[in-house]
Amino acid sequence: MLCPDLNMNLPYTRNERFHEQAGKRSAMSVALLDTISRMYFYVHIGNIISYLSPWRHFKLWRNYRILSKSLTPFIQERVVELKQNQQATNKTLVDLIVQSQDGGEGECATGSALLFDNDFLNVAIGQITTFLFAGHDTTATTICWLFHLLSQHPKVLARVRAEHDAILGPDTRQAASTLKENPQLLNSLTYTHAVLKESMRVHTNVGSMRRGEPGFFLVGPPGSGPGCEGKRFPTEGFIVWDGTFAIHRDPELWHRANEFVPERFLTTDENDLLRPPKNAWRFFELGPRGCIGQHLAIVEIKLVMALVARSFDIECAWDEWDHNR
Repeated sequence: MLCPDLNMNLPYTRNERFHEQAGKRSAMSVALLDTISRMYFYVHIGNIISYLSPWRHFKLWRNYRILSKSLTPFIQERVVELKQNQQATNKTLVDLIVQSQDGGEGECATGSALLFDNDFLNVAIGQITTFLFAGHDTTATTICWLFHLLSQHPKVLARVRAEHDAILGPDTRQAASTLKENPQLLNSLTYTHAVLKESMRVHTNVGSMRRGEPGFFLVGPPGSGPGCEGKRFPTEGFIVWDGTFAIHRDPELWHRANEFVPERFLTTDENDLLRPPKNAWRFFELGPRGCIGQHLAIVEIKLVMALVARSFDIECAWDEWDHNR
């Protein structure tokens, strides 16, 4: 059974590995997951008591203390490394934060005072935890759906494996070292990338919400029917959901919308019905609302595919799981 959880590999700090999947969860992992369970997007009469609960606020405060205590040593060590080696090529999130503190000139002129600058540490910890909050569950769920689809489509899986054999070599035991020595090979896995994008289209497990505001209206589009077309719908007091899943399954946008067809993302012919319409694929959204971690997520998932697809046959075991619980 494939059930990825929080890996807690921190390339954002010093490429530090916490080996969360191989042993007992760390205090940082427990604090992170507990914080997520206590988050509220919208407060209403049904949850106001739990939202204002002193116990909830105490737990959030304590969880942040744990996260801060866990991350601070790694951040400080990375700042020391940057101070000692200003030409460091292993760019991390901390590197970018340090550069922004130094004026964004591409070189680290950081003094030792930055190590104990509370403002800097708060910014760095806040940015890192944002990446962890937003990325761990979405990435893990996407991987699960991806391998579920591959188990249902053996021809697609065979083609993925053939591409990995051709690009990474037939010895699966060497795949990790091959990619470590030549990470650019990941960009050559074009069919693998198409499979990933199609999986994200078929099983869209992400989306964004906005709080409705006074004076902001949604207008019924042409053809939406009597009583809807041209009508202004207020959003105040409502949550506005982007409906990405519906967009990705809209038969007016996607030919064979409910089928798993990775080849659609390889088409170059403008007249091909399979060719994705412009801006119709919105897993990470677009423009100023685009996900800041999308490139990291793509790389992570393609790495998992490269290291797992040839070594394991994945079968859905939910029935067995439910039976044994």
